Amino acid sequence: MVQNSAKPRGRPRAYDRDKTLMALRDVFWRQGLAGVSLDELTEATGLHKPSLYAAFGDKRAQYLAALDSYLAMSRDWIAAAMAEPTLEESLSAFFARDIEIYTKAGAGCFMVTTATPEARNDPEISARAAAAMKALDRTFRRRLEKAVAAGELPPDADLAAIADLLAALNYDLAVRARAGASAAELRAIVERSLAFILRAAAK
Repeated sequence: MVQNSAKPRGRPRAYDRDKTLMALRDVFWRQGLAGVSLDELTEATGLHKPSLYAAFGDKRAQYLAALDSYLAMSRDWIAAAMAEPTLEESLSAFFARDIEIYTKAGAGCFMVTTATPEARNDPEISARAAAAMKALDRTFRRRLEKAVAAGELPPDADLAAIADLLAALNYDLAVRARAGASAAELRAIVERSLAFILRAAAK
């Protein structure tokens, strides 16, 4: 009796998932979800369309995977910045990293640049962007509470307002970088803004 053994169809996937996600992210970062073609995605990743679909799904699913990867990366470096000993050091580290990322090829923030244009018509993308923004708000608030406990800020400091200002500065930098502002220009904005925010918070 001849037995039919199941064999995998096609060649096994030989790709580095993280590197592929980075390649996808970079293309979406430059052109957005609507503006990029599958041919450009396959060229950037070095994968054929069937392999790219098998690994990540259709173009929208590929974008969501790239967005999730970016947000996970962001959480890691934000946590590292917030772990700095003082509030000033935490905020300086946070915005320095912001500027480094946002001025890479004038791309701005991946989420702000690519997710917000799609959010109005795509509930899933909208939910991801909103959740990321709320998470950043909570992160700033917790770091400010830690600063109050350490005596860096007065107990009656308006932490909600300060967190809002810090978040607004973050998104402002992203938009300015996308519009062509240089790293030096953004650093000057951060320096002035943090000096004002921290001085006002300490009163």
